[in-house]
Amino acid sequence: MIVPNPICDVVGCGPWKRPLIKNPEYKGKWIRPMIPNPNYKGEWSPSRISNPYFHVVDHPSQELAPISGIGIEIWSTSGNLYFDNFVLNAGDELKVKSFGDETWKPKFDYFETKESDERKQHRLEEREKKRVEGGLNNMIEVYLGDGMDFMNENPLVGAITALLLIGGFIYVIRSPSSSSSKKSPSRSEMKEKMDRLEEIRKKQLEREEEEEEEEEEEDIQEQEMGGDEEEEEEEEEEEEEEEELEPIPTSTKQTSDSSQEKKQEGGEDGKSSKTNDQKTKKRRKKERG
Repeated sequence: MIVPNPICDVVGCGPWKRPLIKNPEYKGKWIRPMIPNPNYKGEWSPSRISNPYFHVVDHPSQELAPISGIGIEIWSTSGNLYFDNFVLNAGDELKVKSFGDETWKPKFDYFETKESDERKQHRLEEREKKRVEGGLNNMIEVYLGDGMDFMNENPLVGAITALLLIGGFIYVIRSPSSSSSKKSPSRSEMKEKMDRLEEIRKKQLEREEEEEEEEEEEDIQEQEMGGDEEEEEEEEEEEEEEEELEPIPTSTKQTSDSSQEKKQEGGEDGKSSKTNDQKTKKRRKKERG
């Protein structure tokens, strides 16, 4: 925001300019003075002299001398440019065409065949190099090049082959087995397919449940069989321990006393071992459960 300055209303504000005062002798913009020239003859023009050979030709083509040669100067960046057999004849076009066919056409055909032979020879040399090198890609290019050259040399065979390929392609596209020609299934067919899929899925689920139940039953049977076998093994171990702890009979009194003491000790040891065995059995059952 610009704050107004009251002094600007009196003095004036802005860029400074030098003050100007009036010059009573000022006569306007200066122009060089002009004085009269008594020798001035007007604007200069070149002098003209008479030409005794000057004349006007109404029909220049009738007065030209016979032409024996033509020179052409062309600036071009393209090569293999040939000019030959220029014909100057404004009358009969058939004569010009026949003259061109007799003179220009043979040369043109010669150069065309020569260039085509050179290109063919170059392609053959390239294919021979690839044939020597070997490899899948090189051999594919070699066989394709041989086939193209054969078709170019025998256009009838090439045309028949092309027609057969095109006909086979069209037959494959238009055949009813192609995906493009298949009709879209109706709603009833889609529903039947969905129902069949649902039935198959249910059967698979039932089979899986039956297999799981059979596996559970087998596990239970194995656990029961394993428990019975363990109980039998424990009983056999208890019997072996009891047989080991039975006292040996003696004839003396001392031996009987000692045997009684041993029996008492063995009974106590047997009771403690039985209780320990029972505890281990309970612990094993809990772990299996």
